[in-house]
Amino acid sequence: SIYKVENRHDYGTKGTKVDILTGSGRVPSRILDAPVVQFKESTFEYKDKSYGTKHEESKGNWNMKGHQFISTPAKQVNLRAIFINNANTAPPASMESELDISMDKFASDVKQLGVDFNVSGKPILINQFGPPIKKFQGGGRGGRGGRGSRGGRGGRGAPSGPPTFETSPGEISLLNLLENIPSNTYILYVLRRGNDSAVYDRLKYITDLKFGALNSCVVWDNFKKNSIQYNSNVVMKMNLKLLGSNHSLSIENNKLLIDKESNLPILVLGSDVTHYPEKDQNSIASLVGSYDDKFTQFPGDYMLQDGPGEEIITNVGSLMLNRLKIYQKHNNGKLPTKIMYFRDGVSVDQFSQVVKIEVKSIKESVRKFGPQLNGGNKYDPPVTCIATVKRNQVRFIPIQENAKNEKGEEVAVQSMGNVMPGTVVDRGITSVAHFDFFIQSHQALKGTGVPCHYWCLYDENQSTSDYLQEICNNLCYIFGRSTTSVKVPAPVYYADLLCTRATCFFKAGFELNMAQAPKEKGSKDQPTVSKNVLLPQVNDNIKSVMYYI
Repeated sequence: SIYKVENRHDYGTKGTKVDILTGSGRVPSRILDAPVVQFKESTFEYKDKSYGTKHEESKGNWNMKGHQFISTPAKQVNLRAIFINNANTAPPASMESELDISMDKFASDVKQLGVDFNVSGKPILINQFGPPIKKFQGGGRGGRGGRGSRGGRGGRGAPSGPPTFETSPGEISLLNLLENIPSNTYILYVLRRGNDSAVYDRLKYITDLKFGALNSCVVWDNFKKNSIQYNSNVVMKMNLKLLGSNHSLSIENNKLLIDKESNLPILVLGSDVTHYPEKDQNSIASLVGSYDDKFTQFPGDYMLQDGPGEEIITNVGSLMLNRLKIYQKHNNGKLPTKIMYFRDGVSVDQFSQVVKIEVKSIKESVRKFGPQLNGGNKYDPPVTCIATVKRNQVRFIPIQENAKNEKGEEVAVQSMGNVMPGTVVDRGITSVAHFDFFIQSHQALKGTGVPCHYWCLYDENQSTSDYLQEICNNLCYIFGRSTTSVKVPAPVYYADLLCTRATCFFKAGFELNMAQAPKEKGSKDQPTVSKNVLLPQVNDNIKSVMYYI
């Protein structure tokens, strides 16, 4: 059964109390204060103002203009553009000079944010790039009077034997190039077309898996517009891969994620599962984790599940060792004294399995790995597990534009027709037996916003509802590649992105791996291929980096 928490629905006192109109009538709620978003030597602080003011529309989003990233590479980074052309025809001759101009504009724009790139290297053009080309053996001309594989007048017989794969000319050129890539070089792939996922998958397979070189992709039609907004969005991802921090919560807001007794940051984990990377193939699971008191870096690991459509991560504990090692490296050899585990993608009827299988696996693993890293000392930190359900049928609609806060000031209770970001509902429509609540932490870009439904399934830290609600809301403001708060806590999004990147690896090598696998003579079944062949682990060079962002 689900771990039961008694007397946890204590009604919050922070923020403005409002009524929310739902399908079942009115329910009480409150609005959490937006956390202070911190940049280098500057902050973005929200203050309550009444509805209709310009500030009201900015709650839940901010502008990087006038701010710099918290931390960036200390040395200048060489940025080399590689134009990837997946067509047989070469691009126009003018493209090279246009790319030079766009690279200079990119370097100028991102320097305002604190990232220094050297773009003096001449862009490199690679033509005819694509996934391995499938070819079949046989297929000779058939004889008179036959059909299909028996041949036919002037026709070709069916191919015989397994297919072979030929590396594309563009891939051969790229492999030769990456063999000699200098250190301190970041690769910017400029894609001639942005609608070919096979090209993207193959680029990531080669660069991330085989060579472990930092890289990003941009689409030429977008990049050549020289938009500062587009360039800023691109460099947000690049800075995270370079171990930088774009923005974070203020020190005051981060205190909630620091263990008061040990003064160590809580280890915040996020996990997710993606299904059917290819037809009838096993699911892919991921686990990401923080390692410092900024909570801006979440490296992670992935693995292939035991079967297709398998949602519960039976062996999630096997992914814990790297999370503990990296945490220890950044905290003077100490291990986390508290762990907070966010789990995405599970339904209500799977909650008990999450506790019995996944939480148990994590606890067994930390008990096993902890003494190995901790000089043989016993290690068993308390764990809190929270499930996030972002696909639900609940919608909140404000029934007034303004309300009075605790100071008697009139403040907004709706944003762009939706409830204000930070709106919490933990009574009326929540479970009477379990520890759950809703938070609408983001400002909807269009239409009606969807709140996230949080379920605290297991809690050895004995958290109050006020505490967990504020933690969950605050973590929605640290998603590193966005200048907005998001629907679910950042580690949940990161775990989803890591699953997506692992899927790219899986797809890029799937047909080739299956074709090369041994198969019993006369068998019609698919050959059995080991997990490590179907989904290899990422190169050690970038294993501790958010390469997937």
